[in-house]
Amino acid sequence: MEVVEDVSKKLEIDDRKVINKASEHLRLLNIKSTSLQLTEYAKTVICLDIAATNTNSPFNQETALALLCYGKARYRKEKNIIQRVLNVTQVPDVRSICSIIRVANQKELEERATKMLKEYRATTDLTDSHPQYDAMAVYYTSKMMKLKVNEDKLIDVSHLKRMQWSHLKTKWQRWLDVNKIKLTDTTKKRNADKAGAETVDDTKENVMPKVKCIEATESYEDWKKRVLAKAYADLKSG
Repeated sequence: MEVVEDVSKKLEIDDRKVINKASEHLRLLNIKSTSLQLTEYAKTVICLDIAATNTNSPFNQETALALLCYGKARYRKEKNIIQRVLNVTQVPDVRSICSIIRVANQKELEERATKMLKEYRATTDLTDSHPQYDAMAVYYTSKMMKLKVNEDKLIDVSHLKRMQWSHLKTKWQRWLDVNKIKLTDTTKKRNADKAGAETVDDTKENVMPKVKCIEATESYEDWKKRVLAKAYADLKSG
């Protein structure tokens, strides 16, 4: 469709897969919901957004909002309506969220966020698969890696309202504190430690190394019980 080609240029989308998919969405939308009170332009922009999201392709939502003169709440509401009509609602996970926010070291972010989410599930007995947890894992891992990410995008994919998102952030911060997970990037520390060790190896003399005493640690089961007990206590007091 000509309108899809025109809007895709304004959104700087040149991926034919996204453009063709958006055209299919728009045709189906016009067939299935003739009474939808949206302009053709708005439907086109949102169809391009959905097509880009479902193919893990970049989409500039700020430009989309400017083109439509929409606020974020209105845009999110109309996008949800169109997704339901098209039956293309996708449950975001860590991998797709990392693809959406587009950072340079995306693979490392994905791996570390997946690990963080796994630890969160293990220590809180979480079984819910709501995307809010994947989004929050990506958010706090980004902070840990000192990456700048668009928090509004994370709120959007989390399917939460801003107040709910803020409440979940507080809950996760408590969990991080309880489990003594620091929001600092350990990669640089590991590299510095390695460099320091190499320097010592180069300059060491023939002396006996000092042996460091290692204190016995509690078992995993005892640790888990202690962590869970403290976490529940913190949640009740909060």
